[in-house]
Amino acid sequence: MQNLSLTLNQRKVFAIFPVLLLSFLTLVLNQFFSIPNIIFISPYFLAIVTTSVILLTVLLKGAICKGQKNRLLSCAVFLIIFCIINYFYFKFFTPKHNPLNVAYVATILLSFCFYRFPEDKILAKATIYLGYAIAASVSLLYLVVYWIEIPSVFNFLRANNPAQILLGILLAIYFLTIAKSRLDNFLRYLIKIAIVVMIVNYLWSALVLLFVPMNLVLVISYFVIQFIILALLARLLLNDNVKNIKIITACVILASLFPIASLF
Repeated sequence: MQNLSLTLNQRKVFAIFPVLLLSFLTLVLNQFFSIPNIIFISPYFLAIVTTSVILLTVLLKGAICKGQKNRLLSCAVFLIIFCIINYFYFKFFTPKHNPLNVAYVATILLSFCFYRFPEDKILAKATIYLGYAIAASVSLLYLVVYWIEIPSVFNFLRANNPAQILLGILLAIYFLTIAKSRLDNFLRYLIKIAIVVMIVNYLWSALVLLFVPMNLVLVISYFVIQFIILALLARLLLNDNVKNIKIITACVILASLFPIASLF
């Protein structure tokens, strides 16, 4: 596994795993633990957008060969599953009033960029810039809606924007790793950014906990998980092998648990 000698089918399994995990957690959290009759907003929305932006940047600026690009696209295309599940869940199982209707449709289009990524260089750049525009507009709409439409007490740790961005960065590292990209220096750079975002996440979470009373055991567990992620990322930086799939997978799973901190 250290050398990531994955077959095509194995790569697909690895690629679809985090997408299904986030989809499952999203549906469970909103179906059983959200405020009744509230509009559906995924706690992982910004994470998926962040991942998409990073992967689009790699396709635009990364010095990757055709084989690396094709492997990356074959992994990134599974992001569309999460976006489609989000759309249909809000469409059929939540109140009809949802100002994020356009945003959910736009994220499907954003992920579709990986599915039909053109070979022509000019069209490829146009597709990437279109992806950037979609990402910027839906992120702005998401933030406006989340902080205005939903009762403020529901926002904090569950809608933790730094935690979402952190997860998005880790997902991008995960996809680049299983795609066998040779961008080791870029991966190290992403890990450093992830650590900075994690520090912001610590500060944000500590500030929230000053105003929102929460279960002490849960709070301690939340911070312990964050420190474990930090330790794992530090280990990646210190090791020669920055593409340790076991460590990266563990980081993605642990980082996906942040919305649970708001349940008690």
